Amino acid sequence: MAFERRVDGPGEDGYRWLLWASDGEGAAALEAAISGTQAIALDSQIPVLALQRVIERIAGSFPAEERLAALVAAAPLQLRSGDFKDRDFEFAAGPLWP
Repeated sequence: MAFERRVDGPGEDGYRWLLWASDGEGAAALEAAISGTQAIALDSQIPVLALQRVIERIAGSFPAEERLAALVAAAPLQLRSGDFKDRDFEFAAGPLWP
């Protein structure tokens, strides 16, 4: 999972990011978003590493043989505060994206 950039615009409710996922053979771009009303978006900034960990966990819920295609088909991924675990923020120093 690789973070490319934040893609939300002024006046949007929440945040959107462009990320790249790979299954070791292919790669594809996908978007993830979180509403500005979600507690995690209101109360803290989201480190890139924490965002990547959440997306990787979501990807892991798909069968391995079709994981990349299924993840891309599910995009844009609508994240919620409950998708983030405390451990996602461990050792997550780096760029912060609210």
